[in-house]
Amino acid sequence: MEILSVRNARRAGLLVSAGLSARKEIIHPLLIDKSDETPLTISRGKNVAEVERDWGRALSIFGAIHKDTKRDVNERIEAAILASQMLVNLSRTIQANGILKSAFELFPKTEDDVSTILKARIYEKMAWVADNQARPRKALKCLQKSEELFNSVAQESLPLDAVKSRATNIHFFGRVYFSLGQIAKAMDYFNKDLERLHKHRLEGNPEPLVEAFNHVWLTRCFTYSNRFGGAHEHAEHALDLFTEAIGEKSKDTKATESSKGTDTVAHYCLVKAEILLVEGKPAEAVAFASQALVIRRKRTPEYSRGENEASLVLMLAKFQLGVSRLHY
Repeated sequence: MEILSVRNARRAGLLVSAGLSARKEIIHPLLIDKSDETPLTISRGKNVAEVERDWGRALSIFGAIHKDTKRDVNERIEAAILASQMLVNLSRTIQANGILKSAFELFPKTEDDVSTILKARIYEKMAWVADNQARPRKALKCLQKSEELFNSVAQESLPLDAVKSRATNIHFFGRVYFSLGQIAKAMDYFNKDLERLHKHRLEGNPEPLVEAFNHVWLTRCFTYSNRFGGAHEHAEHALDLFTEAIGEKSKDTKATESSKGTDTVAHYCLVKAEILLVEGKPAEAVAFASQALVIRRKRTPEYSRGENEASLVLMLAKFQLGVSRLHY
């Protein structure tokens, strides 16, 4: 039995999280330092972001490229798109929105397929910003605009980055519909994305991390539909895929505390806590939520969405645990 509506409390928590992040960002704006990287290229920035996981340095590289008026316009727009993702990762959504708006100002009056694709990718990133600001309706509008622009271009001419962005949209539509309370529609998108990924796996190009996140969100869909058996199955499937993605054989979440799999373990712990909380097992939920919070406080910026989600679930679990003990 739920003592509180966990789903509604989750929504409220995301709004509070967005407010705290915005307050911090306004009081302490993040300065984008000049980059001394050599060479100063998009590929170098991607390597720093994806391999070294240093979002601050990557932001400096992309920011410097975006501000360099001597560079090609499309390269500057591309850099702005990538910089916005670093800012979202750092919970700086106001600045992310600002740099995306500045990218719009660079487009020439005469458009071609390249500029149309770049605009589609900007709208996709604007959807990410809106989602992190707990504004799902705006996120949906941005995603729909992104799809409209992608559809206006011959699909065979889409470059790899655009193909990835469009693929991301499929999963992201599911997340937005989940936030809007349209769970059946959300599940349709997650399953559609899993079908796409299954084809990639059969072709020898598995993407276990992307598959795992679809199962994480399907876990939530099943949880808030009170279908707990299916929720647990999807959570364990997600952990198996996370394990595949990071190349670790152990499913002992405590053993991976200092490993490269720490971030993914936090996702698993959080959804397990959510299932157990809604299922009416607060003591077990506290254990999983506590572990998720410890990891996220080490790995994410203060007031990040990830940290606040974990804090919220832990708070609700402790509250439910306290109330349940009063009945005995």
